[in-house]
Parts: sequence; structure tokens; C-alpha cells
Amino acid sequence: MAERLLGIADLAALLGVCKRQVRRLRLFELIPAPIYIGRLPRWRESTIEAWMAAGCPDATEFAAREKAKAVRP
Repeated sequence: MAERLLGIADLAALLGVCKRQVRRLRLFELIPAPIYIGRLPRWRESTIEAWMAAGCPDATEFAAREKAKAVRP
């Protein structure tokens, strides 16, 4: 089954904020980086769920944690 990709409106609804706030969070690197389909940013639902479960750290810290998890045997 394909993983669900969230657009800005979907992510805003999930976080309980407006689309403009999602754009701000992205600008200040406070949410995980999106993947792009053409010019449209999309977020993997599993990545956002993991980010929320981790306590919503900034994107740099979250990426470092995820990288460390992937390296562990």
C-alpha cells in the first residue's frame, strides 16, 4: 500500500494551524523537510507522525535523530 502524502492544507489540519503557519514553520525549519512532486511540497504522513511522537523538535534535530536511528544495527 502506498504511503499517504500530505499537502499543506492536510498538514495544517493535522497540526491544527492555518496554511500560512505551515509555511512559516517550513521557512524557519521547524518541521521536517518536504519532498517535492514537481513544485508542490508533500510530507510523508509517517514522517510527520514520528516527528510529533518525538515532541516536535526542529527539523535539524529531528533529521539527526532519524539518521542516528537508521545507522544503529
